[in-house]
Amino acid sequence: MPIIMELPDNIKRNKDNSLTLQQGTIISFVAINIVNNESFFPIFMNWDELRKWQNVADQQTPVVNLTDYQAILDESNGYHGIAINPFGKSFIIDRAMLAWGSAYKSKQSANK
Repeated sequence: MPIIMELPDNIKRNKDNSLTLQQGTIISFVAINIVNNESFFPIFMNWDELRKWQNVADQQTPVVNLTDYQAILDESNGYHGIAINPFGKSFIIDRAMLAWGSAYKSKQSANK
């Protein structure tokens, strides 16, 4: 999931090259307008798909799973879902489908 974030000059990378963000760090999630000009969060399944949107040297992105996307959508107004590989062979999952998947997963976990 592409994000826009201002990093402080004094931030240090962890041994695995990841970053630990401090409380109060502001992150803006990037959305794209597709399908009747509705906004979706783009998901890229690999670097090649990401570069179809934006080819940036040393690009970094957070790893986000569908449960995370559901939580982000629950906290966001005006976004209709997620678009997987939106600049290639894309697949759209709207809010209702994500909510159904989340409910199904919860039900399956409760039945174990």
